[in-house]
Amino acid sequence: MQLIVREADASDLEYAWSLYQPFIVQHIFPRRSQFQVSTADEWSAAEGIKFPESIKSTEVYIILVDDARVGWCNIVKINNRIVIQNIFIDEEWKSKGIAQRLFDEMIPQWKSEKRVVEVPVLLGTPYSDLIAGALEAIGFTAAEEDGLVRSMIANWSK
Repeated sequence: MQLIVREADASDLEYAWSLYQPFIVQHIFPRRSQFQVSTADEWSAAEGIKFPESIKSTEVYIILVDDARVGWCNIVKINNRIVIQNIFIDEEWKSKGIAQRLFDEMIPQWKSEKRVVEVPVLLGTPYSDLIAGALEAIGFTAAEEDGLVRSMIANWSK
């Protein structure tokens, strides 16, 4: 199983949206006080148009296994800090170690670059504790929590 991460191009954004949209509808839309629409369908229609623009200021990557797309992620780099805003793995590839392998490959690079890496973990999903636990196992610690997100930080800048 060959894992490849490449920069996304315009043709990958529809795929990224296909993983992002159902997750948001299931786990964030029910907390919709911050949304200006009344139904998930209205939100999906409006956000689907805005999605490519909303991630344009980030670096977006497609995760492939044996040339098949299995997920995507986007990050923001600010000085020596990396914020991994999203990692989405296709449903059929979850629990197959894809995210773990991604981190295993990136951590040595982040350490050599003396990076501080932040991963915001959305609370209240079936994966929240699992993700936080996996991040703790590879050197991240919980930094702050606001009721919606727990920020996990690994400081390799020292």
